[in-house]
Amino acid sequence: MRLMRLLQGYQKASFELFFSAREGNHPLLFGGRELSFPKMDVWQVFGWLVVIFLLLLLVLYALGTHNHDYFSRRKLRFIRPTPLLGNMAPYAFQKVTFARLLADLYDGLKGCNIGGMFEFIHPRYLVLDPALIRTMFVKDADFFTDHEHPFTEHSEPVFGKSVFSLEEVNCELSVSTKEAMGLLYTNNLPVEQWCLNSKNPGDKWKNMRHILSPAYTSSKLKSMFSLLAECETQMMDHLKARSDGRVRLEIRDLMSRFTNDTLATTSFGFQMNSFKKTHERYFENSRDLTRFHGIRNLIFLAFMFTPGFAKFIHEVKSHDNDSVLKQQISPVADILAWRNCQVGSSESGNSRTFLRLRIIPSEIIGFLRSLIVDHVTKREKENTSRPDMLQLLIDTRKKQLRQSSEGQADGLEPPPTPTPNPKYQHSPNSPLSNFSALSDDDIVAQALVFIFGGLETTSTVLTFACYELALHQDVQKRLAAEIDASLGVDGGKLTYETTQNIPYLDTVISETLRLYPPAAFVDRSCVKPYVIPASGDNPEVHLKKGDRLWVSVPGLHYDPDYFPEPDKFDPERFSEENKDNITPFTFVPFGVGPRTCLGKKCVQGHPGSTLSLPGRALL
Repeated sequence: MRLMRLLQGYQKASFELFFSAREGNHPLLFGGRELSFPKMDVWQVFGWLVVIFLLLLLVLYALGTHNHDYFSRRKLRFIRPTPLLGNMAPYAFQKVTFARLLADLYDGLKGCNIGGMFEFIHPRYLVLDPALIRTMFVKDADFFTDHEHPFTEHSEPVFGKSVFSLEEVNCELSVSTKEAMGLLYTNNLPVEQWCLNSKNPGDKWKNMRHILSPAYTSSKLKSMFSLLAECETQMMDHLKARSDGRVRLEIRDLMSRFTNDTLATTSFGFQMNSFKKTHERYFENSRDLTRFHGIRNLIFLAFMFTPGFAKFIHEVKSHDNDSVLKQQISPVADILAWRNCQVGSSESGNSRTFLRLRIIPSEIIGFLRSLIVDHVTKREKENTSRPDMLQLLIDTRKKQLRQSSEGQADGLEPPPTPTPNPKYQHSPNSPLSNFSALSDDDIVAQALVFIFGGLETTSTVLTFACYELALHQDVQKRLAAEIDASLGVDGGKLTYETTQNIPYLDTVISETLRLYPPAAFVDRSCVKPYVIPASGDNPEVHLKKGDRLWVSVPGLHYDPDYFPEPDKFDPERFSEENKDNITPFTFVPFGVGPRTCLGKKCVQGHPGSTLSLPGRALL
């Protein structure tokens, strides 16, 4: 508080000086008194500027190197960092891609099971040993349930509610709490179900994961396959209309439009045809949702590497006008407004525009939100149903999800709502106050995940698969022959079963994912103290709550010890005869453990079905 008052006094003085000079009032006043300044020549001013500049450099150097002994104090091998930039300097100066950087860091630490690196000024553990990856992130997954990302409810109010952004907390309850809950519930609801129904942000991850899991099972994908086939037919018609045998294609745009249409129809029930550009606004907004450039990239990096910055912005915007923090910020905003830096008013009318920093522009979120909410409202009003992922969320909100014929593996009953004991129903401390059905924003957030996680990843896999097939004619001919043979058995009609009977197609997709993984790294956050025992030359490592751990996906995928000739496109690595030779947890394109990508089956199956029917034309 003393520091805050001191800053407030300096700030008030600087503003008085600023505005008296701005308004042309002479002499300058400070606290109602006239100020007089000693006369200085040019060299004296220059000397002071040099001193200030050197002091700033000294402060920055101290800030950028204060924890460079973090891993040496723990006797852990690490990559020597540079001040401020850590080990990110080659990427920051755009000398290498992020994937290449992670592969180089992996190579630099090879030989140890876990090492150290610096993400700018933040220390990060890099886990290299596949056996240790399995132990930590699968067997002991309860210690590493959260991951690092910039999409919090502070930075993105809507997307922050998605299953990707929600964090998990430990749902351990004391004996007294359990006994109290026994009084509150009359239907013997298990404690674990209280965690699933809770509105606690930490518990919502389990709840949402539970809700969305049935959307990615084999039977659900099978039921939506007819929708996928319609989109493939649209793409075939587009190709035939443009070609009399051969055509020059921008394959990235082609696959982006196809993926956009399939996601729109299988996720939301939107009938799109991006090839005719009849829904160009939806396509452009969906594509822009996943692309970061310019100022968006700077904001993304600011929120990613300084998580407290997003919380600070949120606190300022939500503070009362009379708060000390608000008083500190408002004059700065006034100056920015006077300098024409303000481009509009904030949502509340009090917060300043320069505080409305968003990773995803509100125009994109607003357009997609209105489209999805209108569609949800229409279905609920007309009581219509459709075999897509949006319907799963609607059914959950209406408590209508039922077990399908495949049982627990295919459809899961939504968590039951506890029956309140009237005696304690109105207690102000009752956990019953924590129960909530899915809101519109919850549904929109999960819907956006389908776009954010599916559009760019799937279209990229398809693009690189086509690229590698064009370079390797022998692989292309063999795949085309298998597709033709499989379609011949089914009378030329593409079905879900057809795509499952083309084993070589799976190997092509898997090898493409190895060479071009959708995510460059897997990250986890330690949520409670954990000890990695010493082994060989590797020392014992004590992890504390909040420590961040990375797994270099390109490092594992391009390690010649696991994949000989790693730069070679060789689908045979994943054939039935050879796939057992792959060391477990060295092929991790979708992550590992409980927080592995929900759409794993979708991303693997989607490209396969895509290359099946158009394969005869594209190959």
